Amino acid sequence: MIIQKKIEKLIAEYIDPNLITEVNKDSLSQIPSNEGLYLFIEKSKENPNKVVYVGESLNFKKRINANHSSFKYLCDKRKEFFIRTYPIINKAISTKMLEILVLNYLYYELDFYPQLNREI
Repeated sequence: MIIQKKIEKLIAEYIDPNLITEVNKDSLSQIPSNEGLYLFIEKSKENPNKVVYVGESLNFKKRINANHSSFKYLCDKRKEFFIRTYPIINKAISTKMLEILVLNYLYYELDFYPQLNREI
């Protein structure tokens, strides 16, 4: 949870906290069509809110589905997880730049890298 909160603080000026959505694997139809940043967050006993993937999309509904590689991996491994979306409201930053900002912050400032992301 600590990393998730730090991410939210980092991106606060670019998102509207009232538009954040959180869905589990059985409620993908509730994902909005907005653009922005999304996180796959694994629930486990050791770390109840572990960020395992950071991604960006121009349309959440089209990008996040059962064919997403991280979604498939987590389902195949029978992991409990949810997806949290952060729609961009401040167009001063692109979705790709927001993703890079978050991944660089995690890696260089927090010495953490989400296990399912392949590269910065």
